Amino acid sequence: MKYVSVLFLVFAITNVSFTQSLQDADSLNYRDHAYALAIPIYRAFLKKEPNNAEVWKKLGDCYRYNMNYDSAIVAYEKAMSINPDAGMKTLRFYYALMQKSKANYEKSTKYFEEFLNSGFESYGYNGKVIYSKQQLEDRARLEIEGNKMAMEAMKNKDKLEKKVIIKNLGPTLNSPNSDFAPMYYEDTSVIVFTSSRVGTKDGAKVNGKIMKKYVGNDEPFSDIHEATMKKDLTFTEVSAKQFYSINSKMNDGTTAISADGKTLYITICNGGNGTIDDCHIYRCTRKDTNSEWGKPELVKELVANFDKKGRPLGYDTQPCLTADGKTLYFASDRPGSYGELDIYYSTWQGDKWSTPKNAGPVINTIKNDQFPSYDSNEGILYFASAGHLGFGGLDIYKSKGSLDQWSRPENMGYPINSPAEDVCYIVNPKNPRTGFLVSNRTTPDSYGNMPVGKTDIYYYIYTIEPYEVTLATSVTNTKDNTPISGVGGTVKTKSGVDIGVISTDVSGTSKIDISKFLNEKKVAPGDVIVVQINGIDGFNPPNPTLREITIGQDKKQDLKAEFIMTPIEKIPTITKQTIALRNIYFDYDKFNLREDAIKTLDEVADIMKKFPNVTLIVAGHTDANGTEQYNNILGQNRAKSAIQYLVSKGIDAKRLINRTLGEGMPIAENEKDGKDNPEGRAMNRRVEFIIQGDNYDKERYEIYSSNKGTATEGKIK
Repeated sequence: MKYVSVLFLVFAITNVSFTQSLQDADSLNYRDHAYALAIPIYRAFLKKEPNNAEVWKKLGDCYRYNMNYDSAIVAYEKAMSINPDAGMKTLRFYYALMQKSKANYEKSTKYFEEFLNSGFESYGYNGKVIYSKQQLEDRARLEIEGNKMAMEAMKNKDKLEKKVIIKNLGPTLNSPNSDFAPMYYEDTSVIVFTSSRVGTKDGAKVNGKIMKKYVGNDEPFSDIHEATMKKDLTFTEVSAKQFYSINSKMNDGTTAISADGKTLYITICNGGNGTIDDCHIYRCTRKDTNSEWGKPELVKELVANFDKKGRPLGYDTQPCLTADGKTLYFASDRPGSYGELDIYYSTWQGDKWSTPKNAGPVINTIKNDQFPSYDSNEGILYFASAGHLGFGGLDIYKSKGSLDQWSRPENMGYPINSPAEDVCYIVNPKNPRTGFLVSNRTTPDSYGNMPVGKTDIYYYIYTIEPYEVTLATSVTNTKDNTPISGVGGTVKTKSGVDIGVISTDVSGTSKIDISKFLNEKKVAPGDVIVVQINGIDGFNPPNPTLREITIGQDKKQDLKAEFIMTPIEKIPTITKQTIALRNIYFDYDKFNLREDAIKTLDEVADIMKKFPNVTLIVAGHTDANGTEQYNNILGQNRAKSAIQYLVSKGIDAKRLINRTLGEGMPIAENEKDGKDNPEGRAMNRRVEFIIQGDNYDKERYEIYSSNKGTATEGKIK
């Protein structure tokens, strides 16, 4: 039989010996888990041999198993004061674990580190290895990381406690003993739970003796109860009467009910009367919700093994049904498990349950993984584990998925979890921000109320933390990075919800508080906000005119939409006085650019850059030598050379118009007194730049008549 270090689990009593000997005490402690019987034997022994460190360590183990952590710490400290190596060097490990359960995280880390440096070996009982050396090392390092997580959480303790209210449900529900495994029943105002309160059925006869209490924790055997919850979270009609035909003389509890209310799955231990070992899942049915429950019947297909007499073996406990009734999760120690207790699942086959399968190593660890609860609306499994990163003892985790496919388990954090044992996380199907959890924490709840019993049922409420989200729209001048005021615009969601209007102030910013839209659920995280701004005098239209901003998940956000606008450059009025363009000149019969021409073209390029709206006619001229046709081509090539150079200086070719006037418009005489005039011909070998539009000298350039043949293109209009 395997030890299961978990609160509230019900165990069988197997061959308990009542002879007062140390050997019997060891059997009661490590084999039979009868800690309440082993403790007085160890204490009696220590009165005779008070310096026996090994027995002090065993007494500490008993207290630890029984969740009496204060007494466990005292016993371990006594053992260490006598012999620090008592208990095969695992003493430091379990002492560190107890310090963690009391939230003494720094001290716990100190002793875990001492344990890692102590030369420890594997841990076992009666020649059987329970944990290998590597498993102990891994566990110690995991606990140290858990201590770090817990200490970090405690830095934000006040803030975290405002996010989740934890309320002990008080003496109208909880008893001085253990109350656990709550479940919504028929209606969210009625719950079913398991309790070891006084008044449960008497214990069964085991080995010729009537057992009034469970020897694991010295409490009465647990039974199934129901209670009605009022709006003020107090309870009435707490009773086990409805389940009188179900509750046995041994431990009963941890229920699951079908959606139609006609089928109930429960855990019963020792066959209900001590005739068999261990715990198993039973099924009860009824005709309708007004009928009494029928006799519990063992769900045989969920049992892993039977003995020669056909009696079930092993631990199968804590059934949990999905909303559709097609999958049943439960905890079991059957062969093939990864640890002490693993979570298994079985699917409904129409007339029976399938052979159970392990939920897999993502969920299950070498320690206890148990108390499954499935939220079918969200597809999330909640469970308790001592093998994942935690605050101490058993912590509550959640994982999304189903069957054996799960996301990485996430610790539910403080204050859902505490340094103590925290289990049985149940979600209210009508309000998922509320529900139940069970804990043996010794600290006051959110209202200052202290625990009622050894283990109590609590109610959790996730408060609605208000959103604090603003949107700042800024508009900046691209020229000098200065803010632009007076810019208007609109803010909407992509789905069309109006958020507000924009009007930038002297800082170039417009702020809108969108918190109320989130708090009133008019918009939600993940929604896209469209920010669009208008144009303004003196600036080119913004590019782009809108920005799309996605609202994040955080409660506090400062969203930003940034725009830039370019000022409109004022173009000077073009007059003859503001622009003076010189001609460029060419050698005889040439169209390549001379150095003096290049200097002039550079000046032309600068002027065109200064006046970006100017378009030039580039007119090529020649002297009178040669034929008219030849000179038209030569004039065109001279204009082309000038245009190519200006383009190379960054001037758009669309702003330059090539015109050839050939020999038709001289500005000097080619001949003088009937003789060749070289100076005049040199002045005629030129390119002129004429501003296109109303500002050029029309009288001068419209005198070229169309009767000059191919030169009619030279007429400028």
